[in-house]
Amino acid sequence: MNVDALTYFGSPIDPHLARLIAAHPQIFRGRKPRVFSHVPSGWFKLLDSLCTDIEAALGPQHCGDFSVVQIKEKFGSLRVYFRLGDHEDVEVAVVSSEGARQVTICIDSSSKLEELRAQARSLVNAAEAASTTTCEKCGANAERRDVKGWLTTLCEVHFTERKQLASFDE
Repeated sequence: MNVDALTYFGSPIDPHLARLIAAHPQIFRGRKPRVFSHVPSGWFKLLDSLCTDIEAALGPQHCGDFSVVQIKEKFGSLRVYFRLGDHEDVEVAVVSSEGARQVTICIDSSSKLEELRAQARSLVNAAEAASTTTCEKCGANAERRDVKGWLTTLCEVHFTERKQLASFDE
């Protein structure tokens, strides 16, 4: 499958997503995530490692049961939604005055797939947590910051650039 031919709404997919799909045929099988997805350049290594770890945890016998539903940034951190077997995790974002957090609900009870789903979810949670200290632009050490009400995880250099761009909007 030529990943360069994959599109969302007639436009080519994000080049970092194309690289991820090409690098991990066991879990992507040459297909893009079902829902529009974007891989921030600074988080590519996190996602590449995550996919490698998921492939190892599932083994060849269960990689075919796994599919990536969506990859995106939300509240300044990475989000990876997936499906394993006939069920996918349901993600609920909770926003309060103390900040945002995400709760995962899974509806399935088949023991082997449930065990594998828990392993995959643990790996995804670790990558999502790591993204909160990794610049989404360059991969350097970073922190989650608020730029005009938009949470983003940026290093000092990219935060300064973003602030300067945001000041032009005023």
